[in-house]
Amino acid sequence: MRRLSGDFLSRVLLVLQRCNEREVTPQELMAALQSALGADDLYVEVDDAVPARDVTEPMPTRLKTFDAASMGKLNAMLPWSSYTPLGGSHVVGSAWSGRKRIAPEVFPDALVERLAARLPRGGKDVLELGCFEGHHSTTLARHARSVWASDGRIENVVKTLVRVWLAGAEQRVAVNLLDLERGPLGEQLAALGRTAKFEVIHHRGVLYHLSDPVAHLAQCAEVCTEAIYLHTQLAPERRVDSTLQHGGRTYPVYRYREPKVEFAPFSGITTYAHWFTEASLTAALQDLGFGDIEVLARVEERNGPRLECIARRR
Repeated sequence: MRRLSGDFLSRVLLVLQRCNEREVTPQELMAALQSALGADDLYVEVDDAVPARDVTEPMPTRLKTFDAASMGKLNAMLPWSSYTPLGGSHVVGSAWSGRKRIAPEVFPDALVERLAARLPRGGKDVLELGCFEGHHSTTLARHARSVWASDGRIENVVKTLVRVWLAGAEQRVAVNLLDLERGPLGEQLAALGRTAKFEVIHHRGVLYHLSDPVAHLAQCAEVCTEAIYLHTQLAPERRVDSTLQHGGRTYPVYRYREPKVEFAPFSGITTYAHWFTEASLTAALQDLGFGDIEVLARVEERNGPRLECIARRR
């Protein structure tokens, strides 16, 4: 099944944003749209076969009302960076390019389901930091009393709202624009009307995009009563070149330059980030009161180790 790539749609969105912010001539608009054709792939092939999964889920009721034209329009309206096949000809989203996010996302998400078995969340409130396009949000909604999903990019907020609505989970999932680099987490939540703490924070693919992950974890500790789930890139010890400080303690880190591209959804908000090592991350969590750390997976990747863990309060 052929779809417009997320790379191309994101470039077009950037063109429209710039046109909306200032007057442009027809010639300038044509030139800008022509530049969008510089995407790695204009079209991508996506798999419409529903991936095998352990949990059987019926097709969301709302999706049954979508004909091919409606689904095609939805998938062209938003700059999707991932996709989910849901049976028949229903594919929500698109791949980013022919080389990135080409595999389908599976619902329910396997890692969230595994987390649910280790950290039962029935009747609990979950704060999801970095909801991306809502894949984890909809699966978290299967287990939590409520999910506060947030992202620093408005396009991801809109895509998550759409996916949550398609799944019929809007009664359990609130979606908000929240930039972790903009100010203290607790203050931003309070400005959104949330002052009560969360039992669980779901923190996947975000920590290594932050300029000060130590201060951020301290802010997470202030709003979390039970556990933080982390899935993050780490730096090997040999790459340590900087330190961060908090509460009189020093933590070795690696300063990473983000591949800052205005339309790319896979980089941070700032131009640089700091990566923990496993030792410095463990020390920070212990210092913040989350010393009961269960490692779920360690994977060696091209840029270094990736860690999945649950950090519980002792």
